Amino acid sequence: IRGVIYQKNAFEPVANGSINQKPDKESIAAAEEALSSNNRETDAIFFYNPKTASDDWIRSRKIIEKIGRHVFAI
Repeated sequence: IRGVIYQKNAFEPVANGSINQKPDKESIAAAEEALSSNNRETDAIFFYNPKTASDDWIRSRKIIEKIGRHVFAI
């Protein structure tokens, strides 16, 4: 998992260093929900925050799931 997360240019939070910020209560709750839920798998291979994403290409992908402020797409 670590190798995927820290792969060069794979995730913006790694590139900009925000991955090292202390998580807030909402982030902890989201992680706990994801870890405790069954059947949270989807076919999504992309995710982004529609309010902050600046690349038009990602918006062309079909959204199949929304969790909090992020959407997951194929």
